[in-house]
Amino acid sequence: MIIFIVGIIWRVTALLLAISLVDFQARRIPDPLVLALVLWALVQALWFGQPALSAAALGLLAGGGVFLVLAALGR
Repeated sequence: MIIFIVGIIWRVTALLLAISLVDFQARRIPDPLVLALVLWALVQALWFGQPALSAAALGLLAGGGVFLVLAALGR
């Protein structure tokens, strides 16, 4: 079980590193990388139970809403 969790941690870390490098070079984060993190958050909420699914949905709406407002102001 510990090996499985360590494998997941390495994959998420690699994904976050890829996002950081792409963002640093292009100043944009590609949608497929963002979608991968959203899916990981959903898996974590459903499988591990942390955070609660309602809290995860609220965080998605709050975070997405902030970026939606920023995108609208930037146009």
